[in-house]
Amino acid sequence: MPRAWTAEDRKRAWAASMSAWNALDATAKQELRSVFNQGDKDGDNTWSRAELKQFLEKSFGPEQAARLQDLWSLVDANGDGSLDFYEVGTLVYVVGLEKTSCCRCREPIYDDSLMACRTCCTQHVQCNGQRPSDWIALCEACERVRRVFRQSGCPNDPSHVLERVAHDPFVNRAACPLYRELSSTGSNRSSCSGSVTSSRPSPPPTPPQQPQELVQCRCCTGMHALVPGYLKGSGGSHMVPAPGGSGYICELCAVWMCESCGTQGCDVHHPQVGKWRKTLVHVDKCTRVGEGRWRFDARPLVTASADTSRPHCPTCLGTFKQVQAQQQADEAAAQQAAQRGAAQAAHQQWAQHTQHAAAQHAAAQQSAQAAQLWAQQAAAQQAQQAAAQQQQRKADKKERKRELRDAAVGVAVETAAEKVAETVAEVVMEKVMETAIDAGVEAVASACTIM
Repeated sequence: MPRAWTAEDRKRAWAASMSAWNALDATAKQELRSVFNQGDKDGDNTWSRAELKQFLEKSFGPEQAARLQDLWSLVDANGDGSLDFYEVGTLVYVVGLEKTSCCRCREPIYDDSLMACRTCCTQHVQCNGQRPSDWIALCEACERVRRVFRQSGCPNDPSHVLERVAHDPFVNRAACPLYRELSSTGSNRSSCSGSVTSSRPSPPPTPPQQPQELVQCRCCTGMHALVPGYLKGSGGSHMVPAPGGSGYICELCAVWMCESCGTQGCDVHHPQVGKWRKTLVHVDKCTRVGEGRWRFDARPLVTASADTSRPHCPTCLGTFKQVQAQQQADEAAAQQAAQRGAAQAAHQQWAQHTQHAAAQHAAAQQSAQAAQLWAQQAAAQQAQQAAAQQQQRKADKKERKRELRDAAVGVAVETAAEKVAETVAEVVMEKVMETAIDAGVEAVASACTIM
């Protein structure tokens, strides 16, 4: 597509398609619903890029489908990466419009202005469209090419002057500003076989502008200058000869890298037209399957574009700044996402730390309770041991007293026995002595008697 869609473009396309939707009858709405359901292969009530590609290829063929897929960023109003029923309706509405096409490249004009031959277009309007070749309109890209080759005037008649007019790409040709202006004016008179005369003087011819050596890239259709290359691997030229030697391909389409895995490559010797414009061409080649898309790295381009000592491509200077701004926005969004992730990780870590601290506190309380219970049990055991020791001491004391008493009794018994023995011995001696004396006396007496 020759332009980058803005939020205002999406709003205008949505409003135009909803106005057309409201004007449909019930049968037409049901037919559109049937088309949507047929294209919704997985039944999730949305169209993916693959489903859109199948629908476009089936309806318009592969070549036209590749160009129409670029309308995705226009009709995906909420940017969720899928198309709901009304967004598909917007696509069908835009594709089905009888749009103004460039008479040179034959592509629909999606710019907000175009170059038109008012004389030829007036004749087309007043012939009620019976002479389509009289509707002369050029897109901005083809007009720049014409200036490069110093071409001026209308393709039908070089004496006619092309002028810039306002354009609305989201309405039919009969409703565009130029067509409505020419339909409403009464100052022109013409016939389908004659020429157009006008009571209004023709505008002065546009003075020729200094050529900028711009050529159109056959891949992205952008207009680029024949200046030295910005990227490594481009062979030193900003424009690479296209296959067969017909035209050029810009180095942005021939030197590429993957936005996900960082794979780089170049195809400056055998570039393929339209290859790198397909947003999903790298899905099956990226090491992160399903995430990769080709793009060019804008950082070295921005650095090279700041060099004032070299010639620059005016188209790319604006492109580099836009891509740099987008990359900066993406980096800022990534940084914010990283900060949010870090905050979430810190919060999760703090929560884990809090849980760990709570667990440690609970464990400490359990340990304290266990220690207190052990201390109580130890104190009770010590008290039991002290009581047992005290009872043992009392028993030992009683035992010692008993032993002392028994010993004293034994000593007293022994002493008494000794005294008894001594007394008995004395008595026995006395008796013996008495007996002996008596015996002696008797013996003496006997002796004496004998004698």
